[in-house]
Amino acid sequence: SLILLGGAIIIAGGMLGLSSVFQTEDNITIDVSSLKATPTGSLEMTGARYAGQTSTGGYFSITAERAVENDSKKGIMHLFKPDGTLESHDNRITHLTSSEAFYTADADIIELFGSVRVHRNVQNMTLLTERIEANIATGAMQAPTSVELTTADMRLTSESMQAFNHGDRIIFTGTTRAVFTTGSQP
Repeated sequence: SLILLGGAIIIAGGMLGLSSVFQTEDNITIDVSSLKATPTGSLEMTGARYAGQTSTGGYFSITAERAVENDSKKGIMHLFKPDGTLESHDNRITHLTSSEAFYTADADIIELFGSVRVHRNVQNMTLLTERIEANIATGAMQAPTSVELTTADMRLTSESMQAFNHGDRIIFTGTTRAVFTTGSQP
């Protein structure tokens, strides 16, 4: 009976921990394969999936092999091997993957690092970098590290970049080089 009581306490604590990550007015679904408390007091989940609607009407879904909420940093989830999809109100889809990420739900911010890959269905554009921070609601992104952007007819490299309105406006900073393929010329 102590094992059952301990399991119930972990599950109840996990649900309280999840409620601290997401505000009550958020429209978010959470799926978890397993939930446990670590010896340090952190909440650890495997097979975590967060899905919902942003304040601007877009939809998002973020899955991770493992997610950990640090007891001292309530509301911030450390995601391992995150895989996210953002869909704007006009059906533009952005797919994000990386080695790790920090997701702050109350700010709609995800910071991805380690082999970051961002793909947009509009213009079939792929961005590779080591670190990027994205605002899920506004579609703003910034990469303080070197980036490589490719499309069907271009390859661009730059020292850093910022994107606004889901990539409608992109500003590359530092040394930037673009190479166009012959198929892109009239």
